[in-house]
Amino acid sequence: MLLSTLIAAQQETYASIQAQIEALQEKQREIQSFLQQLGSVESKMVSAAQLIQEAIASINEVCPDELSNYQQLITGLFNTPIASLPSGDKELALSVVEVPDPTPPADAEPVPEVEEETIEATVEVQALTLVGATSLIEEIRTEAIALTWKDLRQYMSDYKLSMKGKRDDLVRSLVGYCQTRNEVQLQNMLNYLRKQTRKAA
Repeated sequence: MLLSTLIAAQQETYASIQAQIEALQEKQREIQSFLQQLGSVESKMVSAAQLIQEAIASINEVCPDELSNYQQLITGLFNTPIASLPSGDKELALSVVEVPDPTPPADAEPVPEVEEETIEATVEVQALTLVGATSLIEEIRTEAIALTWKDLRQYMSDYKLSMKGKRDDLVRSLVGYCQTRNEVQLQNMLNYLRKQTRKAA
């Protein structure tokens, strides 16, 4: 063939590009799988946080003296070794951890000023949650102010919020809505808002 050299070169280039495409597709599948795992973990984190909050409320109502023990139990979970998943397992799962009995031994010495510790522990948990949420709400407010009028209205529409009034009215409405959301939801709102800000820029 007169063009055999040129044809061979083009075929080689085509094969190289095809290999790159396949490698990128494989990488894309890996990222997609990881994103699904992150979503699963985030959902479990939110559920666990809600369960802990419900447990704290129940303990405060029924047996507040036990709140200190419960706080120690939860803190101890972060220092408890967790079995690793098999290296070939692609599914993300949480290991089952054996939780020790929070009930103190019968011969344990009484803890002084339990009621004061209970109040301090409850305030500490609530304060940490409040500080995190307040910081996120302030960031959302700042980012929203930087949006154009059109983008701000679009952002409000995406969350089905009222678009009546001036810019300040919309921002106040957005802040009021943020105050009803948890930290995970606020972080998602902030991430989406930053995308809108980058588009506007």
